[in-house]
Amino acid sequence: MEPTVDAALLGEELPRILTDVQAGRSWTVSEEGEAFARIVPHHGHRWVAIEEVAALLAELGANPEWEQELRAE
Repeated sequence: MEPTVDAALLGEELPRILTDVQAGRSWTVSEEGEAFARIVPHHGHRWVAIEEVAALLAELGANPEWEQELRAE
């Protein structure tokens, strides 16, 4: 389970939390015991070549339900 910090303490705990996040760990932010946000490491975007997407779609085949949804719109 990831560590939790109360929003009221976030300011004073921020340096320690950011050190943890830089090391790859996530934190939950709560208020009165209720979680409402997460601070997570940023991993950047992973771009996938169109050829990889096309190959995967060809492998999966057609989905009749999706086809009906697309035609309805």
